[in-house]
Amino acid sequence: MEGIRASARKLKKRAAANWLWPSLLTGLLLSGIAWPTNMAAQKVSESGMDAAAPITDEVLAASVDEVKGANWAYVSEIVRAGPERAAPILKKLFVTVPDSTTKAAIALALIKMGSDENEYWAFLLTRAKETLASDAPFPPFDTKGTVMPTDVSPRFKAWADAHSLTISDAAELVTFGLPTRLLQLAMTGDPRAVPILRQGLNSNNVLTQLVSAEGLAGLRDRDSIPLIVEACRRSPENAGALAMAGLMAFGDAEAQRSAEPFLSLEQLKALHNGESSPGSEPFRKTKSVEK
Repeated sequence: MEGIRASARKLKKRAAANWLWPSLLTGLLLSGIAWPTNMAAQKVSESGMDAAAPITDEVLAASVDEVKGANWAYVSEIVRAGPERAAPILKKLFVTVPDSTTKAAIALALIKMGSDENEYWAFLLTRAKETLASDAPFPPFDTKGTVMPTDVSPRFKAWADAHSLTISDAAELVTFGLPTRLLQLAMTGDPRAVPILRQGLNSNNVLTQLVSAEGLAGLRDRDSIPLIVEACRRSPENAGALAMAGLMAFGDAEAQRSAEPFLSLEQLKALHNGESSPGSEPFRKTKSVEK
């Protein structure tokens, strides 16, 4: 059992590292480094959602216990058991686990496995709409993507106090929790996410804008290309990151031509040197689940 605990500790560290993309993204935004296409979704996927390796009964049982304790990182371990074993377990956990972040991870896993039960989509949709309705101001970061408590505006501090959050927890919610909700909706592969993601392009949260652009690209909604271009024009300081995260991720000539005017020389150089890979795999359901 100690071996499982050690593996669990490693998984927790791995999952935490893979989900730190907003901090990394903020650093990229502020330092002008080229933004690799589909990085946000890649980090979600790397946390184990698509892992194909088998899982032992012992590790599966331990993972279920972790999810019951609201450790969402272990949802990906349960998924490794395969749809036939994992789906019934995850459906029960969705009902019994009270933590909303963990429930969202469960809902996404079930949808990606092919479940068409509307309650999972509805849950993710509600959370995404909460992101769009949020009036949270964006916290200040340094060029490494680290929040700077001494430079927090009175407005951000007031918002954190009003929601009974520390500055650190408020910054994590604004830069990770809220944007991730839109990304999860996009990763379902369901085109019903398109109108929500289009609204996200108008957010005052740059990370929400970015995951919305990436989500629209992942869903291959070409009709959204002009909307992403317009978002780039409205936010010139973040236009390069928006173009890379959204337009370049479509992986076609029209979208690339639309993106290039917003890219810095460094981003263009990285692109043409092969350091960034245009195009990304579309979001879609990957397996089927029996009801």
